[in-house]
Amino acid sequence: MLQISFIEEKLIMDRQAEIIYLKNIRDLEMAKKFVKEKIAHAENTASHAYDGSQPILKNEQDIIGPLMINIARAFLLCCLLHFHWYAVEIDYKSLLFLLLFLIDLGAIALTFNILHDASYSKDNDFLIFCTISIVLHGIIAPIQMIFITHANAGIPTVIYQLWAVLIFLSAIIPTAIDIVSQNKNISLENAQEQRRVARVQMAAPEIYNKARAEAYYYKRELQKIEYLLKKGYSLNIIPDQYRYLAAVQYMYNWMSTCQDTLRDTLLHTHLEDGIRRIEAKLDTIIYQNMELIAHSRKIEASLRRSEVNDLKRLDTLRQIETNSANAAMYAQIGSQYAEASAFFGAANYFRISGR
Repeated sequence: MLQISFIEEKLIMDRQAEIIYLKNIRDLEMAKKFVKEKIAHAENTASHAYDGSQPILKNEQDIIGPLMINIARAFLLCCLLHFHWYAVEIDYKSLLFLLLFLIDLGAIALTFNILHDASYSKDNDFLIFCTISIVLHGIIAPIQMIFITHANAGIPTVIYQLWAVLIFLSAIIPTAIDIVSQNKNISLENAQEQRRVARVQMAAPEIYNKARAEAYYYKRELQKIEYLLKKGYSLNIIPDQYRYLAAVQYMYNWMSTCQDTLRDTLLHTHLEDGIRRIEAKLDTIIYQNMELIAHSRKIEASLRRSEVNDLKRLDTLRQIETNSANAAMYAQIGSQYAEASAFFGAANYFRISGR
């Protein structure tokens, strides 16, 4: 009976040490994942710091093309009105003139659009000259047509002249006003875009430098965590294939709610399925527990060793352990636990946004 009692007591001692060990490894693995996310966020912020620093400007609408189309419409309407007003005979010459005028007007509009799309610039004197010539040609040609026809029919009356002027004005002015108004709005939007870009360009260097500094800082913190984990795993308490957060979290949860030892837990058939369930909700676990864990470890770092329950328990186990190897193991677990607590005590970034 004494031998069984001793064995049971030894299992209980080992199990207590294993739970403390798993808790420490779990906390460090969770911190490692948390810090990696911080690094990724900082690097992503740095890589996108200059996004939006190039203006996206809208092109102003072409006023010449729509005006020329309306001029052609006005010209046809004036010709029909003129022929009706003066009862001018519509012969093949008149129709040929109309056809040639429309072809000429279409060719001019097409040429202008090609030049405009290819290389139009307000600073290009040659294209400005071509544009003015096209506009004048589009306005003068129909007027010439009307008065050439008048030469055969007599001087037009004042009423007819007013009709012709009103038709041309109604064809040109509303379209010009609408396009000018739209271009004014486009100019205002472009000015706002340029001001936005100026603000981005002014703020981008500071955002970039701050993000790069944060990434560098968290990488240094990650090195500290990886160093502590390497020391912890070097005790060879956990098999290699289970040295990651989900596995450690599951084993710690399981052993905290039953009397199984770590050996029993590793031999369970449900181990792999339990780890997969933990992996599926790992982000939620970190969100719910990381800040609380860090706060708890920070408090432990501010206490004396004799006031930390887990360290007191390990010291007790070490003192009553007769096997020197096991006693040394307990001492190492306690030392690593205290070192990890000191790390958490110095870190002030384990906060979940929104809390």
